[in-house]
Amino acid sequence: MESVNERITLEMTRHKDNHEATWEYLRASAICGLLRDAQSGATLLNFYTEFGIAEEVFTFAFSSVAVTAEGDLQAKCREVKDAVGMAIGGSGTCEVEALVDDVFFNNMMKSAGVRSAWESQGDFRREGSDPGDEVFTWGGIKWRRYRTVIGANNFFGGTNVARFYPVSTAGNGIYKHYGAPGPSLQAVNTIGIPLYASQLILPHDSGVQIHTNSSPFMICTRPGSLKKGVSS
Repeated sequence: MESVNERITLEMTRHKDNHEATWEYLRASAICGLLRDAQSGATLLNFYTEFGIAEEVFTFAFSSVAVTAEGDLQAKCREVKDAVGMAIGGSGTCEVEALVDDVFFNNMMKSAGVRSAWESQGDFRREGSDPGDEVFTWGGIKWRRYRTVIGANNFFGGTNVARFYPVSTAGNGIYKHYGAPGPSLQAVNTIGIPLYASQLILPHDSGVQIHTNSSPFMICTRPGSLKKGVSS
């Protein structure tokens, strides 16, 4: 047996899960310096263009480990961290993370030093991430293998890509999630919130209609701190 309130709670949770999937897509697009439509994948806004800056790209020569010293790869990580830190200026400490696609991750594993770091942090990957994730720290950067395609949309802008971004802290607060006011009389002249939900009792008490609404806008207010990586 199931009560009406239990069923309503279950349906509300399902609605929220759907919205959060959209929010994840928008957040991932934002660290690429873009605002993309979560359904079509179309670019609605390019933050680099809006802020009048150029996207900075760093090349990691993982496949040339035979001739490239491990120290050179570590130096490249420091380059990325320095560039991110310079971009956020005095907005707090700079801890850098990276999302990478499968091609970039597989190239990383060609480096003996990277593979050793990945293998030695097995417990960390199991305890500090979702099942199936590949998360490890190397070169002072936390790396996460991340799915870059949702449906037919590749929000990373191609393959063999890493996206570097500064970790948000109370000291910098560089990531913003804005919500527009919901389409209801109660929301008129109010500050928008991420998610609105309402219930409507159907005629003759025959059921409950659930409506949820979210009009999110995700932005990194320092797009110059977002860096792109490619591997060779």
